[in-house]
Amino acid sequence: MKCVRSLRLSATWTHSLEVCDRTDSLSPGKRSPPPTQFRRPFSDKHPVSLISWSPFPQKTSPMCSSRALRFLTVSQIIRLYETHVTRGLPTQLPLLESAAASPTNHHHYGQNDVFELAAILAERIILNHSYQDGNKRISLIAADMFLKVNGCRLLDNPPRQESAKGSLKDAQVAVASGTWSAGELAEYYRGAASPLEESQKEEMDEC
Repeated sequence: MKCVRSLRLSATWTHSLEVCDRTDSLSPGKRSPPPTQFRRPFSDKHPVSLISWSPFPQKTSPMCSSRALRFLTVSQIIRLYETHVTRGLPTQLPLLESAAASPTNHHHYGQNDVFELAAILAERIILNHSYQDGNKRISLIAADMFLKVNGCRLLDNPPRQESAKGSLKDAQVAVASGTWSAGELAEYYRGAASPLEESQKEEMDEC
């Protein structure tokens, strides 16, 4: 869809995380997910809702949109992966479905902060390891898209105070290694984001 194709990502993000993902997949003793056990056919012939809307009342972060929160679906995450990482379906589809549902579940129980929800989404995608390769890359891409449809975006070059903590790549790796929690990742995202411009918001509204 238009919103998926129009997502602009820093080449540094994707290249750096690609190296990390490949390193992880070759780590000794790490179990690879079963080949195609949970693969499901995916076709544009069967229309799907790409973004789900929240029916629950909420207040959002001041710098982002004050409208109802929007959540990514499994179908959209799969499209993002195929567009920005590589062609391929998740080898553990139920784990990707669980990751995609996590922000909605947390929101249902009172979490309204978009950065916390974006970090929860990224953490679950990383730790559930539903793809054979590229889990850290798709976690960052999905978190950025989640923020975009809710009025914010991650910066290619975070402000100085956030740069001292490392790059966006380092933040994803810290979560994968267990060094950072979702809460710590959320605080990093908060300092590394900016509001979308009006033209960008209109583009996201068309999704």
